[in-house]
Amino acid sequence: ICCRLDGAKVLAIREGTLDMHGIPTIRIWTRLGATASNGSSTITLLQPVNWTVDSQIVIATTSDRFSQKESEIRRIKNISSNGLILTLDKPLTYTHLGITQMLNSTTVEIRGEVGLLSHNVIFQGF
Repeated sequence: ICCRLDGAKVLAIREGTLDMHGIPTIRIWTRLGATASNGSSTITLLQPVNWTVDSQIVIATTSDRFSQKESEIRRIKNISSNGLILTLDKPLTYTHLGITQMLNSTTVEIRGEVGLLSHNVIFQGF
């Protein structure tokens, strides 16, 4: 059986391997370096990133176990030269903690995760 594929957009591999490589990213997630309050349009990260403007990120909830709806997705509008401060496309709706506390002489880190959702491999057809 033969299929006519003229004009069809197909990516097919038979008995082979397809490797895709984008621009290297030093990390795809980190944690908050400081608390990001609701209403804020900037977040401070614990580790520097080399993400790009207009990338989509997620800031994880740091509230109780019923707060999954408090994770927020935003786009990066600006990145500081040291890669630690991100300006977001719109203010945060919820507060996300980035703190260290001492509990009975034990240090506890309470820091929301920040993850990169955008990646840079592009498939484009003509």
